[in-house]
Amino acid sequence: MGRIQKIQSLNPLMATLRFFLRLLCIGLLLSGCATYQKHDVETETVALDRAVSDLPESQLLDVRIQTFDPGALPESKEEARGLSSNIRQAEALYIPAHLKTTLQQTGYWGAVRVVPAGTVGAEVSVTGRIVQSDGEVLEVEVDVYDATGAHWFKRSYGSVVDSALYAESANQQREAFQNLYTRIANDCAAYRRTLTPEQIKVIRQVAELRFAAEFAPDAFNGYLQQTEQDEGNGLSRFMAALAQTTNASEQQKENQEPQRYSLNRLPAQDDPMLARVQRVRERDYLLVDTLDGQYEHLYRDIGGVYTQWRQSRMAETDMIRKIESEANKQRAKAAMLVIGTIIVAAAVDNKHYTPATSVLAGGLVAVGINEFMRAGDKEQEAEMNKAALEELGASFSADVEPVVVEVEGKTVELTGSADAIYQQWRGVLERLHEKEAGQLTPTQSIDDSI
Repeated sequence: MGRIQKIQSLNPLMATLRFFLRLLCIGLLLSGCATYQKHDVETETVALDRAVSDLPESQLLDVRIQTFDPGALPESKEEARGLSSNIRQAEALYIPAHLKTTLQQTGYWGAVRVVPAGTVGAEVSVTGRIVQSDGEVLEVEVDVYDATGAHWFKRSYGSVVDSALYAESANQQREAFQNLYTRIANDCAAYRRTLTPEQIKVIRQVAELRFAAEFAPDAFNGYLQQTEQDEGNGLSRFMAALAQTTNASEQQKENQEPQRYSLNRLPAQDDPMLARVQRVRERDYLLVDTLDGQYEHLYRDIGGVYTQWRQSRMAETDMIRKIESEANKQRAKAAMLVIGTIIVAAAVDNKHYTPATSVLAGGLVAVGINEFMRAGDKEQEAEMNKAALEELGASFSADVEPVVVEVEGKTVELTGSADAIYQQWRGVLERLHEKEAGQLTPTQSIDDSI
């Protein structure tokens, strides 16, 4: 009977041990899934490729960087904590604006401007999409074409920073992710150097004629020949034709490359229609410069707040990593205590069982419980810090100030987002061209399209 009583007295202890073993297995399993994994930080500075001498104006290509596609936020709630669509919209303005300043420093380009998405008339067009941006990791996808439709390249660029690099960048007044922007600029410069002076001249001519053809298609379409981007061999042409007969997804449509443009002939230098279109184009430059100036203003306004947000999020991320690491240590400590308790309990038999052994086993279980409790507290603390990330998201407005322009002695106000302003402006330019060409009726005016 004494032996049975001793075994029965151990049953609650063993049941408790089995319960905590289950908790231990679950805890150790979860501990291996840290939310914020540590990334490798790039510490070396990438040198900017600069032109060794001033290039003649005739060899400078103007660049228009369209506002970026903000991309999608992470599907995982954990990865998306602290991020918001408002911040992404701000980044979609900030990134092209900073890329512009980097390109300007190279000396390879003419006017570099940030323009609304979908803007036409560029000699070189840069588009981009944000793949990932969380203050620690920045990844973007960049696509570059010229006016002839030639595809320069499409590449992904990524960079990782840490708190130390943020501090160093602040002291040097340097963008923390500058290496990423420098790589994009260097790749653009590398392609630019492959172009001959004659190819650059053709790009500029095609850009002008494509602009002219938009306003006077009947007069200018014959100067350009349009062909498919890359017809390839018979199989590729067959596959392309097959793709056109199927219901392609929107993403596939977006990925289709534009047509190629080549010169058939050039208009005469004294062509009056060309002179009219050139005057319209000069006015278009004025609005593009105005919008670019507003993007520059937004870029500077966003810069300080955006940098602080990224630094704060980086600090929060570091804290979460530290807390998760401490929680894992607590779990490991609890595991050793529980295992030790199991060993003590396993050694208990008729010969060795004593009240002291029971007290020791119970004490170890109590300590194990306490360690698991402490690990749980650490997890709660981590959750609080993760929630704090969400409060760091500031709301940025993508709308720009109204633009007031004077056209033919009349004041025209353009309002809304930059995209809306530019579309309104294109309507004004069309009216202006029609007036100069004598196509407006007496009852129509320049601002009828607004």
